[in-house]
Amino acid sequence: MHAEKQVRDTPSRMFIQPEGKGTQQFRLRDNRGSAAPILDNRSSSVLQAKCMNSIPCMQRKLPNDPDLTPSGRQAKVWLGNIDDPKEKSKGILCNEISVIDSGDKAEALKNISTKAGEVGATTHKAIWAESDNNYNKVDSPLINPFQVPIMAKYGVNPSDSKIKLFYHYGPYNHGYIVKVELGYNSSVETGTMNNKDQVGENEYSSKHDRIILNQTEDQDNAKKFDAYTKLAGEGARFQCVKRNINTISNNTVICVPYSNQGVAFCELWKTWGATFNKEFNIKDDAIIDNLWKNYVILSGRKRRHRS
Repeated sequence: MHAEKQVRDTPSRMFIQPEGKGTQQFRLRDNRGSAAPILDNRSSSVLQAKCMNSIPCMQRKLPNDPDLTPSGRQAKVWLGNIDDPKEKSKGILCNEISVIDSGDKAEALKNISTKAGEVGATTHKAIWAESDNNYNKVDSPLINPFQVPIMAKYGVNPSDSKIKLFYHYGPYNHGYIVKVELGYNSSVETGTMNNKDQVGENEYSSKHDRIILNQTEDQDNAKKFDAYTKLAGEGARFQCVKRNINTISNNTVICVPYSNQGVAFCELWKTWGATFNKEFNIKDDAIIDNLWKNYVILSGRKRRHRS
């Protein structure tokens, strides 16, 4: 999946004006007034991390999700951080997680995104192992970066078509889809992520192109694989993307209720790190709050409250 630019968010990125009537858009769902209070657990983040890391040795290497189990096989993972990433070829690969059979490709991607978001939520505030000295060590209390394949079958005959996406979780390339496997009848197509602009055969760039669901059928493998990672990757992060996975495009404007203002999808994904702290299953309310906050900063106007 794409690597969003590691830059500080600005109001102009997070709040833009839709480009005329022809711009595709959908509105966020504002549930802030009726939603139950959200508990602020930030002060206990260290305690939460310690509890997560205090489970038995075999389990503490991974977040506390019952579906996450080491497969005994190996996969590439990334240690370090944004300033000093390190590839490790012999990292932890989890057993495959299968979601329910789906009616079509869009539903399959939604179901995969849902599970990936659940896994991602268990990694939030994890204290990661970032070096070979503490990676996958019995006496280390740290959570290990890992890959997990999530698979969905779909169509009239689900045994004929399947999507398997390999998600990476860790301090670097967190939540990215680093491998795609597409199965049609007995054949399988495989694409792997490349962090560079130039990609080889059966590779896709980590930087999204302008792609919609229809381009999962593209003859260009780089575009096709990128389409899968874009929809299922961002769908795991943002609920509004998952909800509109069959229609969203690069330039879709995600609008605030009771306003014609919003943020383009291609700008929203760039804010995941700095604005949303790399959380998963982000609700519409969180996007609305950040849009309004940045609109006030940008325009100098006072927010008008809904009566």
